Amino acid sequence: MRKFLMFISGLVTGIGFGVGTATLIAPMSGQELMDEAQRRLDALREEARKAAEARKVELETQLADITAGTVVFEQQETKTPTASSTI
Repeated sequence: MRKFLMFISGLVTGIGFGVGTATLIAPMSGQELMDEAQRRLDALREEARKAAEARKVELETQLADITAGTVVFEQQETKTPTASSTI
């Protein structure tokens, strides 16, 4: 139990030093850093939203084709081992 507590205290101390050092040498002020992080998060959310919307449209189109009976299944190419590929 003592080793565990020593580990936790070392971990907390290390995190504290890391945060302090990062704050002192950061190229931006705290508010600028928060604004930049928020901007990147917003861009990531927007990109994810667009990707989800595109996938939704794709799946709805596939569903419409399947229910209409006009679906053409794409055959995926499978690789089979040959004698020359195993040598």
